Amino acid sequence: MSELTQLQFEQQHFETVAAFSGVAPELIEKNFYVTVALSLLKEFNAQEDDIKLVFSGGTSLSKGYMALERFSEDIDFKMIVAEGTSKKKRSEHRGQLIAYLNANGFTLAPEGDRNSFGYTLNFDYPTVFPPTAHSGIRRHIKLEVGYRPPYLASVTRKLSSEIDSAFLKFGIMDKSRNNRIKIENLDKFLAEYAPDFECVDVVETASDKISALAWRICSSDRDDPRFDPSIIRHLHDLAKIIDLIEPRKAEFCGLAKTILVDDSSRGGNLGIADPVQRLNTMLDNLNGNRAWAADYQRFADNLSYANDKISFELAYERVCVICDWLKEYFIEHPFTQSQES
Repeated sequence: MSELTQLQFEQQHFETVAAFSGVAPELIEKNFYVTVALSLLKEFNAQEDDIKLVFSGGTSLSKGYMALERFSEDIDFKMIVAEGTSKKKRSEHRGQLIAYLNANGFTLAPEGDRNSFGYTLNFDYPTVFPPTAHSGIRRHIKLEVGYRPPYLASVTRKLSSEIDSAFLKFGIMDKSRNNRIKIENLDKFLAEYAPDFECVDVVETASDKISALAWRICSSDRDDPRFDPSIIRHLHDLAKIIDLIEPRKAEFCGLAKTILVDDSSRGGNLGIADPVQRLNTMLDNLNGNRAWAADYQRFADNLSYANDKISFELAYERVCVICDWLKEYFIEHPFTQSQES
């Protein structure tokens, strides 16, 4: 079993870190178990030859690139499948992943999902806080695996974040504190806590996010019990990483165009097939419905630990800039007839 999953925590260990970092101790705890899950998934990846998981999404931007200062409640992956691998093998891989996490302290929770695009799993983690303490955050870690492989070459990154560093400094490494966690093999612990992981290129994650923001906003129904206000995270994340995208603007626009086309069927009956119309409708919805601004504010209040938080208005303005890049690119590189159909 992992060195990480054998540690015995009490509330005071997370509260100590929270006091120094200025965030809720329940989030410190959840961040720790997200890191544990990633370490376990790296070990699981190493045991597989035909299928590999590549870290993607906002959590990869936070922990892989240290480009975001926010907590993540889910872990996203893309799947690389060796040529000739059967669908049965892919299904078995999912079952083996569940069994591996279950064997290491994560309990599969209900309400997962599975479709032609991939699957979602929810895992409970061994919290030391009562359920009432978890206001504003989900009580489980959401794991999403997409069947679509990365478009760009993956990048090996050492996983860390400002909160991970604070956890190590104040919860683990501070020898002056009597309540610090005792670790028999510190070198092994540190190697597991900050593992190297294959991550999706930041330009590709940005392309995924602009497409996801567009089709999800356009197809959202607030009266649907399945409505997920956390989709506003894509607006926040794009605004935060715009400076990373701009030097590679042409590459970003080309890939975003491809992904926008590939996602034309997303959103069901409320989806919009035309990419430009989808982007314009997204911007109109964000600007015209103040409920999105309220969702954004709750998201930032609950999950961002940045000193200089980006407002909804500034985030919207920056995403408008990104959409202008795309629309200019589409004029210079028009859609082919097959892409439009």
